[in-house]
Amino acid sequence: MCTYLALTGSLLRGIFRRVFNDLIDWIVFQRNSFCPTGNATIERNYEDRPWFHRVDRRRGQQLVEEGGNGCFLVRPSTKHMLTLSLWYNGRAYNIPIRRRDDAQYSLGTMKPNERVFTDLDEIVDHYGAREELILFSKGTTTGRCRLLRPARKLEDGAGTYRAVSEPQETTDDPESMYIIPSEQCVIHM
Repeated sequence: MCTYLALTGSLLRGIFRRVFNDLIDWIVFQRNSFCPTGNATIERNYEDRPWFHRVDRRRGQQLVEEGGNGCFLVRPSTKHMLTLSLWYNGRAYNIPIRRRDDAQYSLGTMKPNERVFTDLDEIVDHYGAREELILFSKGTTTGRCRLLRPARKLEDGAGTYRAVSEPQETTDDPESMYIIPSEQCVIHM
């Protein structure tokens, strides 16, 4: 009987330990994973801003190019939370916007003593009025630029992301609709 209880207790402890470790691994994975749908609330908070656009990278680059040096927009990203797209000196720069563990925002990759902001409005205000953004390409400084003017907003939703709430009808015409499975969004052209 004692052997049976010892085996049962040992077995239960092993199961508990395994379940507990799996739960911890799942929590860490969820915390570190990029979940595009988790950004929907953040994006909705900025929909009315002239600088926020629901466009893909290609369309974002076209829009900032049209506006010339200092033209910018903030857009959803497939790799990061959001991206700041900026036109300077004949090329587009796509700068990741990160939400840190302390719920503040920062640009680019994590760095010691990095500048942090409470929200996206503060980022736009800071680099528009107070300080130039230092631009890098392949590890080399390529210039400094202020956020001078937001890119023009698209009319009729052309080229914009729209969250998919129900299955959408598909078409064989590649120019009319693209489905992006990783973001569960539809781009209408």
